[in-house]
Amino acid sequence: PDLWSGLVTADPDAHVGVMGIPFDNAASFRKGTAFGPSRLRGLTLHLSPCSEEGDPLRLRVKDYGDLEPDLDWARYFQTAEELAAGPLSHPLALFLGGDHSVTIPLMKALSRSVEGPIGVVHFDAHPDLFDVYSGHTWSHACTARRALELPNLEPRHLPFVGLRSIAREEWDFLQENPAIPVYTARQCYLQGIEAIAEQ
Repeated sequence: PDLWSGLVTADPDAHVGVMGIPFDNAASFRKGTAFGPSRLRGLTLHLSPCSEEGDPLRLRVKDYGDLEPDLDWARYFQTAEELAAGPLSHPLALFLGGDHSVTIPLMKALSRSVEGPIGVVHFDAHPDLFDVYSGHTWSHACTARRALELPNLEPRHLPFVGLRSIAREEWDFLQENPAIPVYTARQCYLQGIEAIAEQ
């Protein structure tokens, strides 16, 4: 079997660009997400390259590999931000984490790569709106707060979908910033995901 179900290519004009960021230094509960990229790639060896309807997939995937480990957190994030330009040059960029903190350099890379406004749809149980968590501004619990610091992301373009566990500090921040759309897990259940998607 072949990686990415045989859809992998070296073509710089591939439909999808993929990069792994095997990092879990910011995990506060348990380690292990650094193995995510290799595990996800391994699963592609066993998937058929066709749709649910049996149509063959014609897209091509360029895999940029994984970021090399680096014990210097700041340097690692800087490297992630710089190398993200490769996958971001494709119509669809896929980044395989890694704990949620890797979102910070990736959003910065996205912000730099796009002229004009950007949007981020945040699917998570937690809003990750802490300014500082466990003594660090780059924690997995601070990703959305760092996103709001990007020059081309307005609060109204950062909807939260599926929230069910909000700390008091994060709740207060949302009350002070009512332009940020919030859809709780209860709302998603009661209204249905189609209605939430429409909103």
